[in-house]
Amino acid sequence: MVKERVKRAKTTTTTTATTTTGAGPSATTTDTRLKVAEKAAAMAVRKVEKWRLRATALGRRIVELTAAAAAKDAAESERIAEASAAAAEKIRVLREDVDKLQAELAGSDAARKHLEAFLMPSDPFVGACNNNYNRSNDNYTKSNGNSNGNNYEESLGHSRAAPTEGSFFDDPCASSVAATSVVFSQASFF
Repeated sequence: MVKERVKRAKTTTTTTATTTTGAGPSATTTDTRLKVAEKAAAMAVRKVEKWRLRATALGRRIVELTAAAAAKDAAESERIAEASAAAAEKIRVLREDVDKLQAELAGSDAARKHLEAFLMPSDPFVGACNNNYNRSNDNYTKSNGNSNGNNYEESLGHSRAAPTEGSFFDDPCASSVAATSVVFSQASFF
């Protein structure tokens, strides 16, 4: 647009100058107008050039800022990816440790239950046998001072029935002892 004005001004001044040659004072006016127009055109060209240079510099600055932002974004993304990978690895190791600890805890819990079963059997016959055994000890102590051996034999009857008629497992105390020894043999493997 500015270039068109400059072109028009040059054309107008040239035409005026050729038509009014030799016309005295009006030729001077035309020359003055021509100089003013040329000066305005030169100023417009300078302004256009200045704005063009400024726009170029701004474009270059935008490209630099965009490249810097992209590089910073890439570095940040890489740092985040590394941190995520490290965190995932740490979580995996911690999960493995937790699994190992849970397995060890389950094993120790099973061993504790076996040991409790061995030390404190839940079989009611075992308690009955222990009570009968204690009573027979009392009777034996009482009969110990007596010279008659029948009291000692009778005291044995309180503890256990004579295994003459039935099998070994008819006696509740004998079966409890057998069960306890089975638990002991299982617990001894741990």
